Amino acid sequence: MTNGISTEASKAISKEFPLEYVDPEFAIKPPILDGWIGQRAKLRPDKGLLKTINATEDSLIKA
Repeated sequence: MTNGISTEASKAISKEFPLEYVDPEFAIKPPILDGWIGQRAKLRPDKGLLKTINATEDSLIKA
């Protein structure tokens, strides 16, 4: 229960059982950072916040 599977095994399982949705246009993707929240992130005193948000979004998109 505490050991995971290798990346290769995980990818093989994903290829063997691809996700299929009723609506072919549907996909699970994180929301895009819109202009309003982007502007709010730039105004924050923490300069690394926007970079952190973008990095988090990128990792979610890749996952």
